[in-house]
Amino acid sequence: MTARSLAAPTQDVKVWPLAIERKGGIRAAAAALCFVVGVLAASVAVAAASEGPKHCSDVKACQERVPLPGGHFMPVYANGPLAKGASWATRALIVIHGNSRNADNYFQYGVSAAKKAGEHLSTLVLAPHFTITEDAAQRAENQLYWTRSAGWKRGDRSSSKSRPRIGAFAFIDLIFELLGNRQRFANLNRVVLAGHSAGGQFVQRYAAGHPDDAIP
Repeated sequence: MTARSLAAPTQDVKVWPLAIERKGGIRAAAAALCFVVGVLAASVAVAAASEGPKHCSDVKACQERVPLPGGHFMPVYANGPLAKGASWATRALIVIHGNSRNADNYFQYGVSAAKKAGEHLSTLVLAPHFTITEDAAQRAENQLYWTRSAGWKRGDRSSSKSRPRIGAFAFIDLIFELLGNRQRFANLNRVVLAGHSAGGQFVQRYAAGHPDDAIP
């Protein structure tokens, strides 16, 4: 599990075996990622934040599309609008699915966990959906995907069939950048990245890949 606290413009990072906690601004992304963030910011207008989390009787109604360069996108299940923002959210939980790539189920697990903790009215739950070549039947046009299941879970770049490509870890960086937008998420102060099974491997590799953020 990886957790970041967002508050001041400076950052203080602590790392322990199963988690990373960040305080302050979000780490600057690479130049290519900054370009992606710019495209995302330009593609949607900043609007008034919603009044509370969405309650989707059909989980598909909670799926949003994060726009990427080249007309592509990545699907993310969310109980709040990513484009408009959510002033009600004080924390965010990003849940990474397992090898079965059933992000819709993991999204529901995250929402259920927030409810059991009594934090569902202030927790933004997100579940990115990484798909692979064999998932063509359930993949929309222009949706980025990975060639093999082993690829996304270790942070590889998306399939070369769709360009520009983006790494799986870089996409999570993009989500953190998006959540760091104070115009959209004015009261967000903590972000947790969690995963189970292959999703747990993903989170551990993501954490291990940020040694520059580590403080013994």
